[in-house]
Amino acid sequence: MNDRCLVCDSTDLEKLVRMFSKFLPRIWRWTAVCRQCGHVQLFPLFTEDEVETINEKFFLGKYVVGDNLSANKARKLEKLGSHLDKFIKNGMNVLDIGSGEAWALDYFSQHSSNYFAIESIDKFREYVKSSGGKVIGRDIDGDYSEYTDFFDIIVIRHLIEHLLNPIQVLKLASQLVKSSGTVFVACPNASHFSTKGGFRTSFLRPVHISYFSLDNLVRVGKSAGLECISSSANGELNCFFRCRDEKKGSDHRSGLNHYYEVKKLYNKMLRENLFQDLVKISKIYLRRIIK
Repeated sequence: MNDRCLVCDSTDLEKLVRMFSKFLPRIWRWTAVCRQCGHVQLFPLFTEDEVETINEKFFLGKYVVGDNLSANKARKLEKLGSHLDKFIKNGMNVLDIGSGEAWALDYFSQHSSNYFAIESIDKFREYVKSSGGKVIGRDIDGDYSEYTDFFDIIVIRHLIEHLLNPIQVLKLASQLVKSSGTVFVACPNASHFSTKGGFRTSFLRPVHISYFSLDNLVRVGKSAGLECISSSANGELNCFFRCRDEKKGSDHRSGLNHYYEVKKLYNKMLRENLFQDLVKISKIYLRRIIK
């Protein structure tokens, strides 16, 4: 059983809250909080095969490839520009890790960027290619040595929370980004979030392996040899990293511990969303019984 914290590698994990989803084999699964750093993650972790199966069911059922006119895409492009406008220059080499349907390509095309992607889902890979991007690999385990120190900007947007080894993707970014380049990481904020669709039935979801605070996102960056140069934290965490001088890792055990804050917040969310969650959980069980 995988029982180590994905941020600080501690085995001191405490069961926190059970999530419920129709995409889970048993409908429910525990999350746990690390007593040493306050990181929240699935407990126990899925196997790689389980992650692949759940992700494909969830994302291919939720997102429609080619929905280029959606208001959601326009909103995301506007937000991406607000973050990257100060870093982007014409003609840059850009890598989008976990590109999805490559909606970000429109933004980078406006700046005559050379757009590259790493994407695991076949349908999304084909869309990247048909949109003028270049797919250089399926996953972060591939051999990308020919692209070492090649990219001016690397985007890792809403990917790191889905990974069984979040430090690994940042180590890859540290290898592939130029010494003067920027790594942009965005993910949900585990310390400030909406429960509009439910807490245990929406915010907590099976495709999210990790729930990061800003401090713990910065911590995994340090472990990968990256230094945070600026950040923001609202409903979404946004961190901009640069390579450390010698691209060496840092002590992932150092940093603030948010254990007590997380416990207090999640217990509060349990109480406030009890009725909404119970209604949705009942529907999930009922559908499973009918099937």
